[in-house]
Amino acid sequence: MPLAHLYKHAMSLPLRITLRLVLTIALVWAMQRYLGRYVVITGGLPGWIVIAALLTLMNLLVRPVLSVIALPLHILASLLALVIVNGLFTALVVWMAGYLEPNLVTIAIVGFPGWIVVPMVLGAGNWVMKLITEIGGESA
Repeated sequence: MPLAHLYKHAMSLPLRITLRLVLTIALVWAMQRYLGRYVVITGGLPGWIVIAALLTLMNLLVRPVLSVIALPLHILASLLALVIVNGLFTALVVWMAGYLEPNLVTIAIVGFPGWIVVPMVLGAGNWVMKLITEIGGESA
């Protein structure tokens, strides 16, 4: 369980925002100190506070809107990662089957569409089987 979840309801909203601001000031200071090659913030402590306040406000007000706008990109990226992982898994099975006796078993995925469809069907089937086998028991 994430640490923030444990204390989320123990702190009031103003206290959480204030804590977030203080932690962001520390982050801005650390970036200036250790990543000065990549970021330059002038003004010393007042500058760090102003930048941290802007970041805190933007995280509070703008980030949720941008997250909703970016949702299709998150879904697309997740699907792409799923296709790649399932494709690599399928490729590994095909490669391993190539070392087996050809009179016993062979497997071939035909064409580029096959390398999209077959891994996704195998992945979906594996997911359904995992759900079925976890019914009544604890998930791993």
